[in-house]
Amino acid sequence: MAYNPAATSGFLGRLLGDRKTVIRAGTGIVFDHPGTEAINFEQNRNSYLFDSQTTTTYGIGETSKEALANDPKFESITGFPAGLATPQQPTNPFTPFVDSTGNAYGESTGATFNYAIDPHLKTPYNIIFTFGIQRELPGKFQLDLNYFGRLGRRLLIQADPGQTLDFTDPQSGHTLVGDFAALSSEVRQPGFASGNGLVTPQPFIENEVNASAIPNYGGNCTQVFGEPNCTQFVYDNVAGLVTRGDLSDTYAFLNENALLASGIGLSPQFDTNVYVTNQSYSSYNSLLATLHRKYGNGLQFDLNYTYSHSIDNASVGANSFFSDFVCDITNLKVCKGDSDFDLRHSISMIGLYELPFGRGKTFGGTASGVLNQIIGGWSISGIESWHTGFAFRTGANAFPIGFATVSPGIFNGDTHAIRAGIHNDPNNGNAVQFFADPAAAAGSFSGPLGLEMGSRNNLHGPHFSNTDLSLIKNFQLKEQFHLEFYAQAFNAFNHPSFALPLNGAGGVADFTTPSSFGVITSTANAPRVMQFGLSLEF
Repeated sequence: MAYNPAATSGFLGRLLGDRKTVIRAGTGIVFDHPGTEAINFEQNRNSYLFDSQTTTTYGIGETSKEALANDPKFESITGFPAGLATPQQPTNPFTPFVDSTGNAYGESTGATFNYAIDPHLKTPYNIIFTFGIQRELPGKFQLDLNYFGRLGRRLLIQADPGQTLDFTDPQSGHTLVGDFAALSSEVRQPGFASGNGLVTPQPFIENEVNASAIPNYGGNCTQVFGEPNCTQFVYDNVAGLVTRGDLSDTYAFLNENALLASGIGLSPQFDTNVYVTNQSYSSYNSLLATLHRKYGNGLQFDLNYTYSHSIDNASVGANSFFSDFVCDITNLKVCKGDSDFDLRHSISMIGLYELPFGRGKTFGGTASGVLNQIIGGWSISGIESWHTGFAFRTGANAFPIGFATVSPGIFNGDTHAIRAGIHNDPNNGNAVQFFADPAAAAGSFSGPLGLEMGSRNNLHGPHFSNTDLSLIKNFQLKEQFHLEFYAQAFNAFNHPSFALPLNGAGGVADFTTPSSFGVITSTANAPRVMQFGLSLEF
């Protein structure tokens, strides 16, 4: 079932009195048209239904002639070429990375990706509601005030049901997540780096690694690896992962080296089990104020101001759900935050002004002939845009919940440390720095502990401003000939608007590399461009 936006319920009325005020309101439900072809393509491309373990190489040769000559050809409609084995009959379904005993082993070989579609996929929809007041003002002015809201529901997004799960060691009662968090917390202590580098044995790691895996190597962690305990072995091999709080990669290291029983912490088949589902949602609320000046005395313009807030748990464009993941499939609110495209304040103005020179104008109203051709027919138009910065997230270079989404940094609450102040940083080769105090900004974030996830998109980048101007001159040559000259300048004042300070993979500001944290490397607009033109109409 779908509703045409033009047919949504609403009303239009005029208030009593001077009949210069109009009230509008409306609501409706709009169903999306999801990219089903794209979904089916991904399903077919990643399906194991028609996989086969038998391969035959065709077309061998350096040139196309040689390839065709060597390519096996059917002898008849049903006859295979001589010497060519009968193709293996496909099984349905083909099961990847499972040995003869039925045990899964894909994760231990580095198998990273599986793809599927939610069999209960539903059509996304949006609930829309608006309310506006329009008032005619003196002096050819008109004021519009409008509220607009949109609630996105059942939006398409990718999720990973194979994310890291907590396990309990039955011998000690300690958990995988709790002991890893304790280990990460210990090695982050200021005095640890200057100490002897020895960590406290964690019961979950000691019992599970010793009991499940090390006997296969012929002893315990001390005998096999020369380490005082298994926890020390983990830290000495993946110290960076432990310090950052990268739970998933740490246990992937143990699984890939067969140091844990199959399936502990991670799926034994794939690092990431991706599927398309309806687990994304959004809300957008805005107030739009427009002051419109109707054409008169050579002037007209529109001045717009928008105050808005967009919130979601994953930011993707329509039918672009392949570009993002929901952070935690067990808690959809973990990733809730400002949208990537959230703009809190936006101001724009577009206007046209005919200069008051020439015949019939304020100045030179009686001019004629050559003088009128010189001073008359000039006009200026322009577009001015300004808005606050887009939201962006920090990155801890850690994957606590799964491999699909890097964890945002855990903010310690010092808002003064992350204050913006764009400047050339002399301590970093005069790089353009977004934060007023880069060291304090980097120090205000830390990596996750256990399955912890930081706040998503809790920072907003540099504001944007741009001015485009046009100068137009009209020549009325004869009744049937009209000549127009124009000069246009895009980014007329050559003002740089800086892009977001993203230095990490996946479009994040990675605070774990302080030297580049907050460094701006590009602009959001192009340098000034000018163009000139001359057109003849007849």
